[in-house]
Amino acid sequence: MPEISARTWTRFLVTNFNVSADVMGLAHEFDFHGYNVSIRLPQKDQADRDERYDNVAAASTRRADTGEPINYEVLKIDVEIDVKNRLSVPSEALEKPPKQFQFFSEEQTKAVDDICEQYSEVADRAFQCWLGVLRWATDYSLIGQPEISGPDSGWSTYILESSTSHRVWAGTTVIRVQLHKEVTKEHWEKASERLVSGEDIPMHLRFLQDAETSTKNEQYEKAILELAMACEIYLRYSVFEFIPESTHFELKTYIEEANINRFVSKFFKSLVPTDRLSEYKKLTSEISSLMSRRNSYVHMGKLDDANKETCDRFIKSTRLLFTIKLSSPETEN
Repeated sequence: MPEISARTWTRFLVTNFNVSADVMGLAHEFDFHGYNVSIRLPQKDQADRDERYDNVAAASTRRADTGEPINYEVLKIDVEIDVKNRLSVPSEALEKPPKQFQFFSEEQTKAVDDICEQYSEVADRAFQCWLGVLRWATDYSLIGQPEISGPDSGWSTYILESSTSHRVWAGTTVIRVQLHKEVTKEHWEKASERLVSGEDIPMHLRFLQDAETSTKNEQYEKAILELAMACEIYLRYSVFEFIPESTHFELKTYIEEANINRFVSKFFKSLVPTDRLSEYKKLTSEISSLMSRRNSYVHMGKLDDANKETCDRFIKSTRLLFTIKLSSPETEN
């Protein structure tokens, strides 16, 4: 009975994922918690195939003169993982279609089923990690994010004559088309570097991306909470890096547990570089306003102005906050 080296293959749906033509067919290979993972994009010749094949990609735009695709919308992603141990399988399994029960013993069946279950879970976690790093590399939060369909049918509002229901007028219908950011070769290589080095997306950026997605999906209250979390994590953890290891435990605990307003007005502010201080002072009112809304919603269930304009404003402020990197006074001198 032959022993084989094996790998698992899992295919995932992906949304809001456009790539330049030179990225098609590329793969990211990296270690994920001790598993060798490869995440590969479809080849160009796999795009726009007929109904006999799984629909994995489609050309988005083409050159006007030659018709050659410029970029593609990727619809499905393949994740392959090396199985750590060699497998003993019936020789028939290497020649016939998969899952030939009659040739597998009960023990062998359990072994391969256990591998499928285990590696399916690993593939899912690796895929989610990969999406986070790719969003980080591209600074585009919508890649792979679930989309929420609204109640709009596509029909406009009509005016009807009451007795006959005859339509006498039709309102204007506005169709909004979401243009997605293209993933370039440069983005792909940046993501590859971070995956190989084992970097994961920082938590404050993860909450910012979630907030941008929530705003796009018109979940404005949720976006406010996520933006507040993004800012609070950034403010706190930026300061924590400057607390010496020798700091007395009680003092360190006091700093770590302090109200976020102290971080905004005292701890974080004291470490802002001189050339960014005036900019930060203007920003503090926006941060305080965001935190106030979060507290009002969490403690009182009130959030009167949760809308796209408010969320876009706080997203802009949050992004600006993240550009401020702290430094000790000694470093500046």
